Amino acid sequence: MRRPLLAAAVGLAAACGRADEPKAAPPAAQGAGGGPADSGGSPACPRTGHWNECGVILRLNNAGMVPIPTDEMDGLPSLGPKPFIYTLGGRHLAVFIFPDLAARKHAMASLDTLKFVPATKELTIRGETTVIDTDNLLGFFDSKSEQQRERVSDALQVGPPQP
Repeated sequence: MRRPLLAAAVGLAAACGRADEPKAAPPAAQGAGGGPADSGGSPACPRTGHWNECGVILRLNNAGMVPIPTDEMDGLPSLGPKPFIYTLGGRHLAVFIFPDLAARKHAMASLDTLKFVPATKELTIRGETTVIDTDNLLGFFDSKSEQQRERVSDALQVGPPQP
């Protein structure tokens, strides 16, 4: 009885050892020059302790999501910076990157709290949009799925890539 278990454990350990092999970055995580746009401080995606577009893409990719750039999302407020808009699992995520935390907080103060709600609040029949706020990022996610809302907000609310 112990030998089959031991053989399975050895086989599993050997298979896990292959994780050290280099892998290509997913297409959404490619930098402008075609190289990986990692959050490890490369010029394509610097780690400043604040959000930037490539940091958002990498965080979503690392959470198992594939953000696909798109051009529009209905019902977005006008907040100043041009949002980066993605399709995630058939729904839209708009991300506004502000110069600093104070600018993001100022923009949040103008939001209609009946239309835009935090991920921790349950949605109602009114069809609210989920707000994700962390550091200099303000995101709007139009999913009605509690699981999708939680996954996206958890991925971003842990904070920006640190230096």
